[in-house]
Amino acid sequence: MKRTNYGKLLAVIAVMLVLCFCFTGCFAPATTTTTAAEDGTTQSPSFFARYGTIIIMVAIIVIFYFLFYRPESKKKKELAKQRDQITVGDEIVTIGGMTGTIVEDEGEFVVFETGDDRVRIRIARWGISTKSNKGSGESAKK
Repeated sequence: MKRTNYGKLLAVIAVMLVLCFCFTGCFAPATTTTTAAEDGTTQSPSFFARYGTIIIMVAIIVIFYFLFYRPESKKKKELAKQRDQITVGDEIVTIGGMTGTIVEDEGEFVVFETGDDRVRIRIARWGISTKSNKGSGESAKK
């Protein structure tokens, strides 16, 4: 996960905390002191009145985790796995939209040819957007 994503996540959590603390009064009972009932016993505030803010804050954090962070994490892992499986002969599309066939694999970098003019371009492996097998690319041209 990049540093900027941590910043976004922290900003969202900070906003949720501020909202929860601002609306704390909405969930508190009308009087915060215990009152004497007719039989002489005292009543304490309800469970939700005491812990409502914390419950809501935790629920919002869990919802944000499952809606934003987890799917993005899965997507990044899948893309990294796909980039690691690239071999010579695969047809690729770069992040910038250039297409070509890989001719050399240099670890962190790959060299690909862009077409019939045999222009070779060396790019970082993270710059690859998608890949497809060369066989499917050749059959599409015919």
